[in-house]
Amino acid sequence: MSALKDTEDRQGFLLRLPTEILLMIIKDESLEYDDIRDIGLVSVRLYGITRKIFYHGRKLLVFRAALEGGCVEIMTKCSDYDAAPKNIAWWWHPYEKQYYLLDGNKDRGRFHRPVDFLLKGYRERKFSANRCIEALKWLIDNGYRTHQYVGNVDTKRFWIPFVLGEMLSAVATDKELHQGVCSIIHFLYSKDFTLGTWTGPKVYKSRPKALYTIYTPFSNVSGDTMEVLMQSACPPSILELYLKQLDNRGVHLKSRLQKPVDWWDIGTSPTFTKVEEILEILFDDLFDPWTWKAEYPSEVGDILDAKIDLLTRYQGICDDERKVLNDIVAALRRIEAKHEERGLTFKRDGVWCWYELCMSVSDIMSKKTLSLRDRTAQYDELEEEEEPLPLHEFRTEEERWYPPEKIAHARGLILDARRRQGEEVGQLHDREDLTKAEWWDMPLHAWYSVRVKGDPRLKGDAEFRDLLYRDDPYRDNTLRFTY
Repeated sequence: MSALKDTEDRQGFLLRLPTEILLMIIKDESLEYDDIRDIGLVSVRLYGITRKIFYHGRKLLVFRAALEGGCVEIMTKCSDYDAAPKNIAWWWHPYEKQYYLLDGNKDRGRFHRPVDFLLKGYRERKFSANRCIEALKWLIDNGYRTHQYVGNVDTKRFWIPFVLGEMLSAVATDKELHQGVCSIIHFLYSKDFTLGTWTGPKVYKSRPKALYTIYTPFSNVSGDTMEVLMQSACPPSILELYLKQLDNRGVHLKSRLQKPVDWWDIGTSPTFTKVEEILEILFDDLFDPWTWKAEYPSEVGDILDAKIDLLTRYQGICDDERKVLNDIVAALRRIEAKHEERGLTFKRDGVWCWYELCMSVSDIMSKKTLSLRDRTAQYDELEEEEEPLPLHEFRTEEERWYPPEKIAHARGLILDARRRQGEEVGQLHDREDLTKAEWWDMPLHAWYSVRVKGDPRLKGDAEFRDLLYRDDPYRDNTLRFTY
């Protein structure tokens, strides 16, 4: 009874305070928002005093929290109290550690709009994909900008937020979250949003240090649309949306468009994807414990096979490109057979798997069938009246890619990481360096090299670079450069 009486006394004291004093208390920045809410629940008078401050205060904190929580009910209530302006944006001050309100219609550089907080909340698993889609629908129906902000570019298209492309790989270890991202992309596409032009590198910053003792990533996805779409983490259905989008606009990946062209309207500009980057992505899909993982041994090959079929159906690849992609699938099938037999580990099978993937493209590398240098020279010499390049091509930068060095360096990084973690890794046995510049002619046993910090380059890599820069005027005898 005494506790109840104390509560009633405090509530009575609040009711007797002048409005000016109550406002001073409520506006105090040190007062928690839960306390403001509790004060408002004491009486109708206090509710009337606190309501506006509660919904409008702290840089529209309630609306922002509702977005991060995917709560349409609170978002609606904020709108009812005029505490959810449609052009709102927040800018995070990195030194003051607080948000500032901005006019979202103006170009103020890096800022966050309502859709950004909503997707942030979904990524942090605060609510389901269905709630995220429901909240997105509310934002769209109420006139909020939910498309990707592209600066001052005047575009007819509403772009699907680029962060969703990053999330396809960044959340791929969580099957439910990953499937939700795909559902959100499909929903926005159904609302006539444009798919593609994703930017931002693949995210590894949250990788636990202990995982570097098991595996170090090979790929570094630049954010190019086709690089994202060719990852195993991106299902064929998303690639098909992109290809359908081009088809609906009367073009395909092999279209050669004469200038002037509104690339923002088309959804892409002429670009290329390196075949060697596809190999690195697939290798990560096989071994990286911190990215997308196959549910069954043949899933990586099945996904790539399905994407080749889609690219063929929508005129997205030429015969040479189809051949090299099918050769990669054939290598994946050999890897899958070993996986079925005894499983895969990087320590035991990594070199062999990397060898199989690289040898699948050895023919185009040695013959320079899809040379990026040829494409670049063709682009530089292109006259205005000549036929332009296709919207997209798969190419190789064979003169800059030496895969035996890639695997040797990765194995060395793993040993260094194990030493830093205090593990006893023993001494490396000296073995003859059997590598050579023409890596496609090297036998499998020559690929079993390890290059730790401080080691010289592999003999084959040095020869490879010597051939590449033989006529470079800035080259000195130690293969160092003086740019």
